[in-house]
Amino acid sequence: MNWSIFLLLFGLFVFILLIFQRIDPKKRLIATLPLIPALIFTYNYINYRNAGGEALLALVLALILSFMFWLLIGRYNRVKSADETIKVLGLDD
Repeated sequence: MNWSIFLLLFGLFVFILLIFQRIDPKKRLIATLPLIPALIFTYNYINYRNAGGEALLALVLALILSFMFWLLIGRYNRVKSADETIKVLGLDD
């Protein structure tokens, strides 16, 4: 097992999963479009290096870490919609 490839893929998968988890649900489709080329490049990198085992282990551990983040933090601190957080001040405010 090549640990440098594993750590690279693990960091990338954790980053992608946590970013996807903390995006406003209404904007999730727009925000995932730039992630598609990153996933295609990652897939090509895995095939070029023949690192299927490292990639699978990195993905499973990243999913577990993302689930633990959601379980401990994400459930109680939900992502607020932009409609809820933006307030327009009028003349009376």
